[in-house]
This record gives sequence, C-alpha cells and structure tokens, in this order.
Amino acid sequence: MYSDFFSINKNFQTSINLELDINNLEKINEYIPTSDICDVIKTFLTGFLNNKTNRATTLVGPYGKGKSFILLVISFLVSKNKNIKEYE
Repeated sequence: MYSDFFSINKNFQTSINLELDINNLEKINEYIPTSDICDVIKTFLTGFLNNKTNRATTLVGPYGKGKSFILLVISFLVSKNKNIKEYE
C-alpha cells in the first residue's frame, strides 16, 4: 500500500482565512517560500515601505495557489512582532 510509504501532512489540508489566521504563528511557520514567491513578497514590501511610490498592486491567481498565504506572511512581516524567532 502507498500509505506505508507516503502520508499527507494534515497542515496543508486547510485554507488560509486572513481574518481568523492573522498572527497565527503555526501558519506562518508552515509557509515554504520559493524564489519566485520571495520576489513577489519583495515587490509588495517595496511598494508598501516606499512612501514616494504612488501605485497599486494586484495579486491574481487561481483558487488554491497561495494568494491569501502570501498576504498572511506579508502582514506578519510588517507587523510589530519583530522580537520573536518566527520573524527571523
């Protein structure tokens, strides 16, 4: 049986709810950023932190591709939780 060799990580079976999961350190620790996603996060943070820039950004993608997860991580990065190990 395949179940003897493989198992499904139960953490990846639930979706992100920005209202309910805000500052949920378990969800933040589960995030696995790829190099492409790091570029997206960098773009959002640069636009957010650069007060001289006046522009809007749109995040578009199919259902289940991690848009809410990215926003959850970005909201954590710009929050005031910088004294905890997850921020590093």
